[in-house]
Amino acid sequence: MRRPAAPMPSSTAAMADVFADTVIGAYQLAGRAAVPLMPIALSWRARRGKEDGARLGERFGRASRQRPEGQLVWIHAASVGETNATMPLVEEIVHGGAAVLFTSVTVTSAGIAALSSTKSSGIVSVVISSPEGTATISLCTGS
Repeated sequence: MRRPAAPMPSSTAAMADVFADTVIGAYQLAGRAAVPLMPIALSWRARRGKEDGARLGERFGRASRQRPEGQLVWIHAASVGETNATMPLVEEIVHGGAAVLFTSVTVTSAGIAALSSTKSSGIVSVVISSPEGTATISLCTGS
């Protein structure tokens, strides 16, 4: 029978923390460095049909429509399967009197949502995670 591993000595744990902090810092730095390249990457994706060129501003947090009055429920679906799974929920929410903001990652899932029998208040592309996009969403939602 094997004995359980002994806890790591504090110096080993400290080195693991330093390594983890370094890796996370490098990841964050790379993400921030990539932000200026995102318009080029998204334009390229739009030319290939992977993005809706008319809605590229949404990916940077620029609203394409005004926020509706009253209750607003935000539903995000990352894939076609998630979009299909959430459409009955969207119908229930809309029939209950609230507006729905539906965000998606793919052009295909946005198309499926647009063809839904229930018209939500809006279907928009999900915002790219960047300091500018996050600040814009925070201003729009009041959080």
